[in-house]
Amino acid sequence: MQMTASSTRPRAAWLLAFVLIAPCGCAPHFTLRAPEAGAPPEARLAAYAELAPANVRIVEYTDNYQRTTYADQIELRDGRKIRHIEDLRPVVADDSRAAHDIDRAESQARTANWLYVAGIAGLIAGSVLAVRDLAVNGPDHRGTPFYLGCGLGIGGVITLPIAMSFGGRSNEAGISAAKHYDDGLRRRLALCKGEQGVVPCQ
Repeated sequence: MQMTASSTRPRAAWLLAFVLIAPCGCAPHFTLRAPEAGAPPEARLAAYAELAPANVRIVEYTDNYQRTTYADQIELRDGRKIRHIEDLRPVVADDSRAAHDIDRAESQARTANWLYVAGIAGLIAGSVLAVRDLAVNGPDHRGTPFYLGCGLGIGGVITLPIAMSFGGRSNEAGISAAKHYDDGLRRRLALCKGEQGVVPCQ
């Protein structure tokens, strides 16, 4: 299995667009299946020949002096390119490190997405309330909407870095899952490394 890395410097506007679009899951999902550990050895070896990782692409970019690294793609030996780490979950052993990391990556990503949405909504709603109150009452007669808007805006500003922290944890878990995927797959298929390659475990 090979691991590659690439580096780019996206603009802040592109990064914000990615944050908003990423939860939609534009890349296709794959439904992966693998035989159980009790299946005939030939079936398990054939599944491994297709599902084993051929290449893991790790992407790293720096924006505003902040470095972000994540597992962008896992190419399987049969040519399929997995862009969603959770697609690997059905073919790794439930008690494997890969399964644990995939579950953790999904959980952290969901939390990050909700916090991003809440933070951006707070900024937008807060700005609208504050600006509208100033337009109606003027700066010398600021009312409750202005202070409520400021509160929402501050909440949004505080929430976004927290969301980024959860996103970073999700990326770290995804990278770990990619690195341990081969082991999790072999444990699912009850295959071990031998002198002649991968063989059924005794």
